[in-house]
Amino acid sequence: MNIILQIKSLSFSFIFGFIFAFIIGLFYKLIYNKNKFLRLISSLILVLLGVIVYFLILKKINNAIFHVYEVLSIIVGYTLEIVINTYIVKKTNR
Repeated sequence: MNIILQIKSLSFSFIFGFIFAFIIGLFYKLIYNKNKFLRLISSLILVLLGVIVYFLILKKINNAIFHVYEVLSIIVGYTLEIVINTYIVKKTNR
């Protein structure tokens, strides 16, 4: 795989991790509900939709070739969104 495809894959994975963390934040009340059935169904649907969307877009970018560094990029994007969100919440609550 050439360097341009690697950069596109890494960038997409990073952005996907960022967006996925944001979506989890939006559906927080469903994912962490007291009702175990609702919690299970909402988590399952969210994860399945996330995986399907990720691989469909990755298929368009690089024929769905998956590398370990893309997982790391998703984790970095996810973590960065949480850090930014926490920082914003702390700044707005002062």
